[in-house]
Amino acid sequence: FSEGAPAAAEFTEEDVVLVTGGGRGVTAEAAVALAKRFGSTLILLGRSPAPGKEPTWLEGLSEEPDIKRAILQNRYSGRRPSPAEVESAYRKVAAAREIAKTISRIEGRGARVRYFPADVRDASMVASILEEVRTFYGPVTAVVHGAGVLEDRLIVEKTAEQFDRVFSTKVQGLRSVLQAAAKDPIRAIMLFSSVAARFGNRGQVDYAMANEVLNKIAQKEAANRTGCRVCAVNWGPWDGGMVSAALKREFDRRGIELISPDAGAAFLVREMTAQATDPVEVVAGASIEAPEEDPADGALILTLAKEFDVKGCPVLASHVLDGKPVVPFALMADWLGHGALKENPGLSLIGLDDIRVLQGIRLDA
Repeated sequence: FSEGAPAAAEFTEEDVVLVTGGGRGVTAEAAVALAKRFGSTLILLGRSPAPGKEPTWLEGLSEEPDIKRAILQNRYSGRRPSPAEVESAYRKVAAAREIAKTISRIEGRGARVRYFPADVRDASMVASILEEVRTFYGPVTAVVHGAGVLEDRLIVEKTAEQFDRVFSTKVQGLRSVLQAAAKDPIRAIMLFSSVAARFGNRGQVDYAMANEVLNKIAQKEAANRTGCRVCAVNWGPWDGGMVSAALKREFDRRGIELISPDAGAAFLVREMTAQATDPVEVVAGASIEAPEEDPADGALILTLAKEFDVKGCPVLASHVLDGKPVVPFALMADWLGHGALKENPGLSLIGLDDIRVLQGIRLDA
């Protein structure tokens, strides 16, 4: 890192971290990891109602068929519900249980946690919640925006309402949070984006557009917030969350590995505590390892290979020391730039900073 760069963000039990979509799925895994690392107060926002006491006829049931059978026998007296009604009722039970489990896991790590049912697109609702949070817990010092929904369909089959639901949950949800927390001393903003923003994905025009907007909002916020760690993580598919069993089979067919929840959560914590000057847009795939992994141990990945000699690269004839051609620094920088662009299609190279030559490249041929 450059000399004089802002220190990496660190958080303690005194901090208040707002996590949208944090009650369930992959964002919940990140929330648990944050509680384990920092012990901070976690404020979770989610679409599902807050979990309450279950009816006695659900006690001891854990398998989906058993729960659905109990719902069918106890919830609809005098009529036979449609399969869709039973499925909807089961999902509510499953969601409540998952949220309760997330809360229990966070509390088990010694952190305070509060779950608020909320539509993050509703700016007034989010603002009201944060007013209550400040009263009881203090100002928000970090934001993790993981709220998101999917409505995968081809463009010709997608309705305007479906598009808006996917797009606005990501974009308007973030705007609502940033507006409500405008006066809070925020030191980190972490956004759950997607590789779909960079490469697109079949049936996800709305999702891809929304995540690319998150990427660019992150760039703007990073430029305007001195000393604040802002990062949009362009995730590959996780092994969980919105990735259904059918999607898993499709990813397997295409040879796409899934990110394990533990590795993904650890990666988010690591990026959250990085330097404020570190890259704003980060791509994360299944190859990410635990934080202690050292790339020097053989985990480096070949990005660009070039074969050259004096005949094929005549400029080397003008850079000869002690009878051996030496690769000029400008040529090394050019190759580094080409390697960066090759691995990041669609981006532009702005420049290379803080480079020095530790040892020159001298050629025998």
